Amino acid sequence: LISIIIFRNQATKQRTFKLRLYQVELAENAVLGRNTIICSETGSGKTWVALDIIDKHLSQAALSTHTLVITFIY
Repeated sequence: LISIIIFRNQATKQRTFKLRLYQVELAENAVLGRNTIICSETGSGKTWVALDIIDKHLSQAALSTHTLVITFIY
């Protein structure tokens, strides 16, 4: 279990991965802020999908005055 708490203007970003189309579809609901469970085959890139979701939420949090809590359970 990894919990990340980011406060305004503390997020840094270095993106070195690009998702495949099916991975973007897996992430879509979570990126929109909906509670999401991703169940997919071993080796399908679920961790990369989770990192993409976290990255997008952190990017939004950097522009916000609210505290963001992200929980990534694997």
